[in-house]
Amino acid sequence: MRSKIIVAILFLAIFLLFSHASASVIKYDELNTFLIETGAKAETPLPKIGKVRTPVLQVGDLNISKGPNAEIMWTWDYSDRIGGYEIGLTGGEDLDIELSDSIYSFGFQTVEPDKDYSYSSDEFQDSTFMITLFDKSDAVGFFEYETPNDIASFIGVWSDKPFDKVEIREIIGGNDNEFFGQFYTGSNALITDLNERQPIPNPEPGTFILLGTGIFGIAAYRLRRKKK
Repeated sequence: MRSKIIVAILFLAIFLLFSHASASVIKYDELNTFLIETGAKAETPLPKIGKVRTPVLQVGDLNISKGPNAEIMWTWDYSDRIGGYEIGLTGGEDLDIELSDSIYSFGFQTVEPDKDYSYSSDEFQDSTFMITLFDKSDAVGFFEYETPNDIASFIGVWSDKPFDKVEIREIIGGNDNEFFGQFYTGSNALITDLNERQPIPNPEPGTFILLGTGIFGIAAYRLRRKKK
């Protein structure tokens, strides 16, 4: 049993070593500041098509598909709290967004209406989302956000490393009608006033090398003692 635990720990260390991000990211919750500092621009507005019957919804340079826990993806004018049309999902509210070129900034408008919303009788559930940025298949940055109740909000991020895919995963909450509105992207590798902001450092690979080395040493010592 103990050897199985040690093996599991070793696999975890290897996973952490090769999968964790090395970028620093800056989160934004104010659209105008995000646009000014990153140089990001609005993507093509979302279309009003109802149930999306194709695997991928192409919107400008974005290829949008439902995530692993989502069931059906819709686009509609769900809420007057943000302009234009929004993406709604049944099941888990997960999205995968692939981009035609690498970018440094990404953002979107979102809203979580209350039960007075005409399409739903659901009450609020506090939801937390994880956003992960990928360069090809390698994760380069990640952060969490919580959707405010019943008000329009904006979520944006700038990374000091380029990325070409974004995963949005609901890690806490349920199918309680968060909607994703207008998307924004930017290709500027530098932002204004970077020195005045405090990027959120994601764990560096060196940290996990040290962690993995330490765990490996402990495991080797335990196995050696067991043999004696």
